[in-house]
Order: sequence, then C-alpha cells, then structure tokens
Amino acid sequence: MLLKTTIDLTTGFVRKFCRWGLAMLLTLICSWNSSFGQDQCFDPAGDCTLSSPQQFDVPVEVTCGDTVMLLATQELCNTWTVPEDVQYFPGIGEDSTSIYVIVDRCAFDDIIVDGITETPSGSGTASCDRRLIYQLYSTPDTVSQGLPCETFFALDSLSLQLTSTCGCDSLLINYFNLGGADTTYLDNTTCNPMDVGVLTEEYIATTGCDSVVITNTTLAITDALFIDNQLACAGQETTLWAFQAGEPSYEWSTGETGPSIEVMTSGLYSVTTTDANGCQNIAEASVTFSDIDISLEPSIAGPLLLNDDPLQVWEGAAIQMDLVVGGTPYSYEVVWNGGPEIGNDSTFNYVATETDFFTVAVIDSIGCFSVDSVWVEVRPLQVYAPTAFSPNDDGNNDQYEVFTSPNIAELRLQIYARTGGLVFDQVLREPEPLSNGLKWAAWDGLYRGRQLDPQVFAFQVWYRALRGEWQLISGDLTLTR
Repeated sequence: MLLKTTIDLTTGFVRKFCRWGLAMLLTLICSWNSSFGQDQCFDPAGDCTLSSPQQFDVPVEVTCGDTVMLLATQELCNTWTVPEDVQYFPGIGEDSTSIYVIVDRCAFDDIIVDGITETPSGSGTASCDRRLIYQLYSTPDTVSQGLPCETFFALDSLSLQLTSTCGCDSLLINYFNLGGADTTYLDNTTCNPMDVGVLTEEYIATTGCDSVVITNTTLAITDALFIDNQLACAGQETTLWAFQAGEPSYEWSTGETGPSIEVMTSGLYSVTTTDANGCQNIAEASVTFSDIDISLEPSIAGPLLLNDDPLQVWEGAAIQMDLVVGGTPYSYEVVWNGGPEIGNDSTFNYVATETDFFTVAVIDSIGCFSVDSVWVEVRPLQVYAPTAFSPNDDGNNDQYEVFTSPNIAELRLQIYARTGGLVFDQVLREPEPLSNGLKWAAWDGLYRGRQLDPQVFAFQVWYRALRGEWQLISGDLTLTR
C-alpha cells in the first residue's frame, strides 16, 4: 500500500478567523496569506466538501537529477498530498504555496493539490474548487555526438545506448560517414502502451554529417498472471499460488517472495510479478476462513424446570433448543442430537425422557463444522400414596391425599374393601400445586354418605404423565378414627 503525506500549508490563527465567518476579515486575511506563505484557512479535518472538485490531470516531463517546481492552484487555500517516498521541499516567500520535487526516478505516483476557496458565511464550510493531479514522467535523453566525416568514411553508422543511474535516461552516440544522410533503424520494447509507436529523429553533426534515427517501439508481450481465491476452516493453513509462464520474480503484499505463500488469516492478498523485460503484473485473491461459533439456548415449557445450570427437568418436560450460529459466511446444515433431524432450522423441540447430553452440530457448505451440547438431567415421575388416614374432623389427615411430581397430568384413585367391593373410584384432574409438586385431594372416608368403621382397604392409583401412558401403583390403606 502506498502511504501518502498530506501537507497542510495553514496556521491555526487564520483557520480560526475564517471559521468565524467574518466575510470582510476573511477576505483580507486570506489575501494577505496568499502573498506571505499562505497561512491558510483550510483544516483537512474540517468541513471542506471534496465531493465534486474540478479535477485536472497535469502531465509533467522531467529529467533525472533535476528539481521540478510544481505550482499550486489559483484558489485561496491549497493542500498537497505527496507520496511518502517522494523527496520534496516547500517553497518560501511568494512561492510558499508551491513545492519542489527532486527527480530521482523514472516514474512517480500522482501528486495531488486541492485548491479551496473559503466561504465568508461563517458556517465554517468551504468548497474545494480545483484539484490538480500532477503526473511526473521521465523520457529518455538523447545526445548526439558527431565526429569528422572523413575519419569514418568507410564505416556505417554506429550507436550505443547507455542507462543512467535513474534507469530511464539514455545516451545515444552516433558516428556518421561522409556519404550523405545515414538512416539507423532501432527496435525497442516497452511495458507501457503509451510508449508504443515509431519515433523519427534527425541529427546534424558539427562536421555537417547528417543522420536519421528511426526507433520502432513495440509492446512487450507479458504472460497473464493467475491467482485463485481460497476457502478454509479456522485453525487450518491454506496456500495461495500465483501462476505465470516463464520465470518472473514475485513479491507478495506480505513481503514474501516466491510463487506461493501460506495464509492463516482471512483477508485480501496481492502479488506483483516482474518478467525478464521488466514488465509487471498485479493480481489479488481473497482468503476466507470459516470459524463457526454456535451455542444452544434451552427453554422449558410449563412448571417442569427444576434448575437452569445444570439443566434439571422432570420427565416429560417439553424443551425447546434455540441455536445461535455465527462465524461462517456460508450456508450450513444443522444435525440435531445425532440425527436424523437435519436441516437449517434454528429451533428444535423435544420431550425429555432420560438423562443425557443434548448435542447439535453445524456443517457449512465448505465442510467446516462445530459442535455444542447441553447436559440435561431428567428426574423420573414420582407418586406417593399414604397408607393411612383418619377422617375424624380433627384437622389432621381428615382426607386421603396423593402427592405427585408436577409432571402428572391425570390421576385415578380406586378403594376396595377386603370383601372385594369397590368403595371409591374417581379420576382427579384439579390438583393443588405445591412448591415441589402436586397434591391430589381424593377420598373423605365416606361411602354413600356414611362414615365407615376403621378398617384396612386396598387401593389402586392410576396416573399418567403429561406426555405418557397410564401407570399403576397399589397397596393397603388403613382408615382410623
């Protein structure tokens, strides 16, 4: 990435007064600044609107080793943006709005100056009127050296091309014979399409020998560069390969050299190749890692929850598992509790029947997966039927009651005399809730409205869970007075 340096040719003093919106004072101060170093009215972090400046591309031909002056715009305030590796120095005095660039290379990145006219409205808002984009380029220097024609009467024209320290200038030395104008044909290749064409140059030496140099510059053929995007799972390492014919040199955005790099972080990666002709190709590819993050969030329907952490429920409890998935940009499937329920739904409902782990797995479209589980402790049905009661109106055990866990939906009590006769038979549906279960008020000890004498009975308790079948317990019941 090319880093930029922004030159803000301002002072806080002028900036402050221009933002006060004093129109007349602004005009005087900014005009005074334009001739004395332009202590400016523009704050790069301020309100200047950069949405639609008038933009001009300004090509500048330079020569290696020179120092080139770049002029500012005609606007009141100017802000320069110069590539970080370009050597420059600002002007002083009347040239304080301009900069001087030291030419030490063949090609430069764009140098930008924004011209701003301050508005005296007091709003603090300025409009960027003009933007100049300087494009510095170096062309080969050609020097002709003539020698006495008679010395080389029998020779054809010769040429020698040298490269300067900047790598872009050339020195062409021509030797001419005595016989009229010689024509020299030169072939050249370039990586820049703008340089393609035929250039004809005429030279006359001090001896009067003439020469014509015709240079035919063609575009160098550069092989295509290929690089593929990569997908991988988090924690793995993937390889980015760059493919180009020949034996170019490679330079990756990570600083590594070579046709491939190992990557463990998602992002955009680029590679630059340089072939034998000095031509460059640039390609980029994205690497995306799938780091699936999932969590199960259980919720319990009804009063059958005993504890949240660890999760404890009564048998028959309806549990809803909500799945939260993140960390993968790809489509995925969900495998609930080992299958066979498979899909992309984020909610699963089931009835708890036994203590075990509830497990969910998520598999995305590139094969990455993640697993999460919740320990679910299931307590079985509980039914307690007392073996005695005393319906004597003393306020203690006057009614026969059955106690159950809260997951019992219905209860049926049957009382038999020792002779086998049915004394009581009723299905109970409205129990009294207790803090840890249910109390089913069943029998008051009466048979057809009459109190029975103390004796031993046989009982049967039929019960059915919220989601289950009827079950039975039985025993003896003693009635006392």
